[in-house]
Amino acid sequence: LKIEAENIEAEIDCKKCGTSWSVIRLIAVAATDRTKPFMLDIQAICLWLGVSKRQVYRIIRKHDVKKINGKFNVHQIMDARKKEFMAL
Repeated sequence: LKIEAENIEAEIDCKKCGTSWSVIRLIAVAATDRTKPFMLDIQAICLWLGVSKRQVYRIIRKHDVKKINGKFNVHQIMDARKKEFMAL
């Protein structure tokens, strides 16, 4: 399923299996699959990680996270945060 929802609490219906998924649950599933890019925009990244836009932009600049179609790979941002925490 491709998630294109402004409301993170929205429900998405799967036409193939007939089930409904919350956007937040789909994001959680996508976050666990490290074989595929997990692309979100800045606002969604802030909501997902519970951080400010300023913090996200700092990580993006410091760790050279590339922007693709207005979105960033959250796996890269999470890896960068982990490196920073480990360095403390």
